[in-house]
Amino acid sequence: MRGAKIIAGGVLALTAGIPLAPASAHLSALVNGRVHAYTYSYRYNDGGYKTLMLRDLGRNQWVKAEYYRSNSSRKKTLWNKSGYNKTVSTPRGATITKLKSCEEHDFKPDICTKWAVKGQTEHRVK
Repeated sequence: MRGAKIIAGGVLALTAGIPLAPASAHLSALVNGRVHAYTYSYRYNDGGYKTLMLRDLGRNQWVKAEYYRSNSSRKKTLWNKSGYNKTVSTPRGATITKLKSCEEHDFKPDICTKWAVKGQTEHRVK
């Protein structure tokens, strides 16, 4: 099984050469530098991460983010099938409490991070 590392979001983004998420991004998950999912809060200090952003930095696979909101125990999925260097987002809603990002593979297991929780970045490499 492949290992995963949990490190600070800003350090990872700088060292991996990936564009930084907004300063208020508190949860982040990256797969092989090709999928970047992160939470975003529109107001400073509003007490929660309201929107999930999903950016496709690769050229070959569809990508998705799975996440939970504070007002539900149901796992939700955000797909990005828009293509290379495109970003999709969820509508604003209840606080996003955890997330993971995945690279989808037909007829093979998806490559996903572990769950990232508040204050963490989860990074998965092949």
